[in-house]
Amino acid sequence: MTTMSNLPEELVREILSRVPLTSLRKLRCTCRTWNALSKTQVFGKEAARNQFLGFTVINGRVCSLRLGFQGIHNEGDLVHKSTKKISKLDHTNIEKVFHSDGLLLCVRNRSNFVVWNPYLGQTRCIPPASSDFRFYDMFCFGYDKNNRNHKILRFCYDNDESLFCFEWFDFKTSSWRVLDIEPDVDLDVYRSGVSLKGNTYFVAQTNRPGGCRRFTLFRFYNREVLAASAVSL
Repeated sequence: MTTMSNLPEELVREILSRVPLTSLRKLRCTCRTWNALSKTQVFGKEAARNQFLGFTVINGRVCSLRLGFQGIHNEGDLVHKSTKKISKLDHTNIEKVFHSDGLLLCVRNRSNFVVWNPYLGQTRCIPPASSDFRFYDMFCFGYDKNNRNHKILRFCYDNDESLFCFEWFDFKTSSWRVLDIEPDVDLDVYRSGVSLKGNTYFVAQTNRPGGCRRFTLFRFYNREVLAASAVSL
């Protein structure tokens, strides 16, 4: 007799590929195999091969966005899209979301933050920063590759003086700290950054005369230093 624990692996992968992200954690206790494959389905190569998994904000609510590429060779069926509102975060008004290493940073009214693990269904509230928030403030989410210690980086932009200051929140110390750095680029405050392997990329422009637009990379290190580099577009 076939049981859940001895189903063919390919069949299990197909089943998991059709389960919404927010429901995957309910299958972890099925058996060890399902638990391991569910992690691969969310964060591993299997997810990257079959679908693009992301998050977006619609009317102040966080939604998971799944784009499947199984039909990429079929005309008229290039992408299969599905969007589902996340009830776990339905009680609050969310302005922006940032994704890094399987975690989601949700910004509420630019003064409060919630970090959510969609696989485990766990949340963590982040205390307010030490200084007042401004309309043009930007945020990014990353981690130190050596110890996986996550940090939130805040860009405090003064529109009247066209000045940036930087502040980050360290998850280990549960505190905010102002960073004494002066970048040589102007960040585009209307565009969010993109996180990849713990680092965050922004579109920026050099402060030098005739400066070109380029990508700026912010790395999250375990020391009190924020490094920035750029590649011309």
